[in-house]
Amino acid sequence: SRVWVPKKWALDWKKQHHPQGSSEKPDTQQHPNGSAIAKPPRVTKTKRPKEEGHVSGIKDLISQKVGFLPKDALSWLYVARGLYELKDYHHVIEAVGFFLSDKTTSKEQKKEARHLLALSLLKTGPKRKAAKAFSESVSLGNKSDWEPLIKLLIETPKVNSEN
Repeated sequence: SRVWVPKKWALDWKKQHHPQGSSEKPDTQQHPNGSAIAKPPRVTKTKRPKEEGHVSGIKDLISQKVGFLPKDALSWLYVARGLYELKDYHHVIEAVGFFLSDKTTSKEQKKEARHLLALSLLKTGPKRKAAKAFSESVSLGNKSDWEPLIKLLIETPKVNSEN
């Protein structure tokens, strides 16, 4: 947006930002009363500094608290279990993601991971994702996940397990 400024200010800004001989088009226009209208200088966005104690992701959290990261998939599953007990559901989702990205895990371990993922998604709000996760968990053989899946689908009619 443009701001009206006295012509002298606009000319001072123009001299500062467009030295003589510059082929750039000046960022000012003539106002009908003779004063100049100048565009404010472009401001670049900077990242907001992190608040003290703020942790952005699971890796930051573990590095900050433990000093090193898990080296295998099963360790990530144990991390997810601990975080679930602490009700840190967003970080559970991240930890389970690291676990599930490893293709060498057993079916039983995947069942538990899908169960934790579905419960955490249900607690954090995205109902469609929770329904899909419960459906995947049931398809892996987690019979106990039938209950929350059916409850979720009946209580939220616009959600289905295939989305």
